Amino acid sequence: MEMEEEEAEKSELSATQEAEEALKEARDYSRLYHACQNGDADVCEELLANKSDVNRPNNDGYSPLYIACGKGQKGVCELLLAKKAKVNHMLSGGIFPLYIASGNGHEDVCELLLANKANVNQATKDDTNGYTPLLIACVKNHAKVCELLLFHSADVDQTDIDGFPPLDLACEKGYANVCEVLLANNADVNNQADMDDVPPLFVACRDGFADVCEVLLSHKADVNQTDSGGHSPLLIACQKADKGMCELLLANKADVNQTDMDGFPSLLIACQYGHADVCELLLANEADVNQSNKNGSSPLYIACRYGKAGVCELLLTKKADANQATRGGVTPLLIACGKDHADVCERLLANKADVNQANMNGSSPLFFACEKGHAGVCELLLANKADINQAMSNGASPLFMACLKGHAAVCEILFANKADVNQPTTDGYSPLFFACLQGDANTCELLLANKADINQPTTGGHSPLYIACQDGHAAVCEILLANKADVNQATPNGASPLFVACEKGHDNLYQPLLANNADVDQTTTDGLSPLKVARSTGNTELYELLLSHKMDL
Repeated sequence: MEMEEEEAEKSELSATQEAEEALKEARDYSRLYHACQNGDADVCEELLANKSDVNRPNNDGYSPLYIACGKGQKGVCELLLAKKAKVNHMLSGGIFPLYIASGNGHEDVCELLLANKANVNQATKDDTNGYTPLLIACVKNHAKVCELLLFHSADVDQTDIDGFPPLDLACEKGYANVCEVLLANNADVNNQADMDDVPPLFVACRDGFADVCEVLLSHKADVNQTDSGGHSPLLIACQKADKGMCELLLANKADVNQTDMDGFPSLLIACQYGHADVCELLLANEADVNQSNKNGSSPLYIACRYGKAGVCELLLTKKADANQATRGGVTPLLIACGKDHADVCERLLANKADVNQANMNGSSPLFFACEKGHAGVCELLLANKADINQAMSNGASPLFMACLKGHAAVCEILFANKADVNQPTTDGYSPLFFACLQGDANTCELLLANKADINQPTTGGHSPLYIACQDGHAAVCEILLANKADVNQATPNGASPLFVACEKGHDNLYQPLLANNADVDQTTTDGLSPLKVARSTGNTELYELLLSHKMDL
């Protein structure tokens, strides 16, 4: 029993000693990490003399050497390396000493590490960006560190995991001095290693770094090199309205008429965004004022579409073709009318735009304006002798379209200018017929007030009253009957308005039609009358109504 107690006491004492030793060790390492961070070489030497592991990482995964490198503590780094610290040791997170020293701009520490055989092209791992010491030095704008790394054979074109080489990253950040260092060390000035094939000059132009562009161009960057979409540096500078950049590129022989994959030249892009000063610069450098994209859209067309009146004026003074149409036949005037850009329309008309030039479907500028309900543009076109009755290929006139869309104000303007109120489509649909078909009572009243032919049939022989009855538009039927529509006007097969109302079961129409002397016995070519329809469908109430009306007659 006494032996057991003695063994237990020894075991307890041993555990206590181990705990104390572990605590002392933890304190020692904590002191070591702090000493490395603060540059206290004496404390480091003392702790390492007590057999502390020179490569042991702290709780964050950082080794003593990494900590000292990050803080630029060269003296401590020398001591640690002398104690055989691993110069290329990859820590958790995929980082290493030369990476942190380069990123923090500690040139002297970098030189020390390289003298101790640090891998100058080692890249970060795991979920990081694959940066080398040179890449991180470029991103952080440490030109002197970049020079040192390159002197020690750093790969000047080694990319990160996204395919960006050092020069691309320096251009993106606008670090002209770093770019100069890289190019002096034979960086590929036209490298397109990233996934979008974006060359360095394009990057600098896109981000507005003129000094970087000057450096690149002085090293013979291809001024016309494009990205994967065919966008040139000049095109992106025009989009950004960077006139100074455009001047620099043009002075270095940028192709002013070069297009992207969709056929957009720089002038067209500048017109789209309304950059008049850039447009003027391009035109002064012999940009083709009528050069169109793959859809046939010219600079003037684009300027008109987006309502850039000042740009339109400039283009027209430079002899832009006012009537140049797209592949679909849409002219600058036509698109300006459709978009309600009245000031642009005025400029075009003053420069001899054809007021009646239609697109491939026969839609004229006036037709477009009527369709969209742009009353002011309609008045402007008519004042410039637009053909008020010019129809599109299906025969629809401007008035027809205004009625179809319910633009009463436009209809009034057309009537005041003597539009043909009865002009039908190729199917014989008059404006009134279509208004009746849609059940648009207000438009019907407007048309009838302007002497629309109330009984004008379609090519299929359907009258306005017939179609209103067929579709059950009671309000329209009442208007037509009040204006003396022919209540018994039948289709070629003899179907009358009353017949179709009975056939479709529109019981709200029976009384108005009968009150206006609809013929209950009027038969179709098949010998069917409203009475027979009521009887065959078993509609007793309708049958009795029709029969009583017949007896009254």
